[in-house]
Amino acid sequence: MNLVNKLFGTAPQPPAQDARLDQRLAAAIGPQLPDPIITPYEAISENYKTNQYKRWLNTGNDANAAQARYDRPFFYVNSTPKFKFERSDKFFGIGSCFARNIERELSAQGMTCLTEGTNIPPEFYADPRDPRAAMNKFNIPSMIDEIERAFDPDLRKDSRYIELSETEYFDPATSGLRLLSMEEHAIVRERIGETTRRIADADCVVVTLGLVEMWLDRESGLFLNTSPHTRAMRQEAKRVKDSGGRIQNRFVHMRPNFAFLRDQMHKLIHTIAKFAPRAKVVISVSPVPLQATMTADDVVASSSLSKSLLRCVAEDARQSFDHVDYFPSYEMVMNSPRDLTWEEDEIHVKGSLVSQVTGSFVDGWVKPEAGRPVRMRAAEAAANAPSHRAAKAPAEAAASLSAPAVQSAPAPAPELLSSYGPLSLISVHIPKTAGTNFIQALALIYGKPAIHTDYGTERDLTAARTPAPEIVADPATFARNHRVIHGHYHYLKYKDLFPGVPVIATLRDPVKRVLSQYRHMALHGDPNNERHQKVMAGELDPVQLSRFRFVGNAQAAYLEGLGIENLAHAIIQEHYARTVQDFCTKVGFDPQHPRIQELVATPINSREDTAWDTKAVPIDPGMADEIRQNCAEDMAIYQRALERFAS
Repeated sequence: MNLVNKLFGTAPQPPAQDARLDQRLAAAIGPQLPDPIITPYEAISENYKTNQYKRWLNTGNDANAAQARYDRPFFYVNSTPKFKFERSDKFFGIGSCFARNIERELSAQGMTCLTEGTNIPPEFYADPRDPRAAMNKFNIPSMIDEIERAFDPDLRKDSRYIELSETEYFDPATSGLRLLSMEEHAIVRERIGETTRRIADADCVVVTLGLVEMWLDRESGLFLNTSPHTRAMRQEAKRVKDSGGRIQNRFVHMRPNFAFLRDQMHKLIHTIAKFAPRAKVVISVSPVPLQATMTADDVVASSSLSKSLLRCVAEDARQSFDHVDYFPSYEMVMNSPRDLTWEEDEIHVKGSLVSQVTGSFVDGWVKPEAGRPVRMRAAEAAANAPSHRAAKAPAEAAASLSAPAVQSAPAPAPELLSSYGPLSLISVHIPKTAGTNFIQALALIYGKPAIHTDYGTERDLTAARTPAPEIVADPATFARNHRVIHGHYHYLKYKDLFPGVPVIATLRDPVKRVLSQYRHMALHGDPNNERHQKVMAGELDPVQLSRFRFVGNAQAAYLEGLGIENLAHAIIQEHYARTVQDFCTKVGFDPQHPRIQELVATPINSREDTAWDTKAVPIDPGMADEIRQNCAEDMAIYQRALERFAS
């Protein structure tokens, strides 16, 4: 039996056919398995005294027991970090799609993610994706290959691509792209390579391990990041059949064992150390399951095996390297209540849960910043949250949310009716979109005391997506006492607490919104915020600023999880008068009311005439086209909103 069969259990093949593959795998296998971890008696005694999370059963009033934590809407898992990062440190993420989620959350909390600004043209994707989705890496060999390929020109060969026609090629090292021409692939490769080389500046590399099942391309000798394109597999099957069995299929499916995966993990750690010598590494395991298995196993069993192997590999790396640690995001997600954790596809994790997971990482691994407002730590918030089971008592919930509406406010039109009694509107004010002006209309319609304003948490993504503990503790009372929630928060913040309440948002032309935000940073920036500092010092121009997702695609970020088709209404700054008056009509308020007429006739607050008393790079109208390219997600949202609410 040759090495391919020994490692992966594939059907026997003629030795000559697998010679090159055997050589590659033989070089990859380490000489021995790791030694067991011995815990001395003295350490056992100390652990028993100090470990507050040691018990599964709640034998008394133990909020940290696993049994007690299962009763909470977010299952916090404790860990003791080996090291800490500064908020000013630079983070680089590599791995599965869950890595992109973590990057977005860290960026929104004001930290530097080196993958931001990766701008793969949206038309290159098979369907709408995060601009960085092409960089997703689902297995360890693909991560190694991506880093080595970025720094070694000899590895950038056209033979890596799978030809399906003269104008259609498949890149098995990327994710989510449609079939592209070689010229288009060159654009993708240049942009991914440029981003990957930024790893050299990283202080922290977050590695998110995704899957174990993988494919090997016999022709190139490379492990593929994804399954081969279906057309390529059909072509190969036909080629093998036409040969009468004299040749083998180009693609080999494999489910590696622990020894292979461990060695590849060690190789990845060494590769990162070679090109990012000062970086520490934090490993996590993606909770996103295997979508389909190529084996005869149930997909649930195969996915469980995959995650178990990767969890063991991550733990071995943590034990083997002083500069490597493990963050238990996988355990937090998998043990949180399923209905509060997963989207309807039961594959992707809800943004609100990701925010809490990332908040746990920041709490544990990132030092607090002097002068920065301190929010409730994830562990404390989880311990103080009410039981999610108690929140599901349908009779009590229905009764508590059926109080009559505030008498002084008009009854909303049918399309904006809510089953939550007084709470009838969730209003998302995306920064620099006339939301400050619009709240005056809301105060007139609903009464100022009935409006709950939610501002001041937008720079901390966990806070922008996590309701205050007192609201989580008693949403029914909150709903009875308020008609509207308005402010700089993300839709995901209240999505699960008040799922029946209509949502509106304030929107604006993305390029104008970016330039307005840039101007605000340049003239009135926060000197304690690193990104603001760079703008004010002239180190970050409007185009560069627009590459940050939460700037260039802020509207997509704030409305993540909610399609434009599900918005009850949008206030569009370029059509302010019309969309405000249409809103009045929808909620049963006179659009010709004198105060409404005055509000829509008043110019929206603008600082365009303010003297440019700053070192910041002046705004150049010629930047607009490049900024527009960086705002692809927001441009799509804005166009759909115009069609729905301003056409």
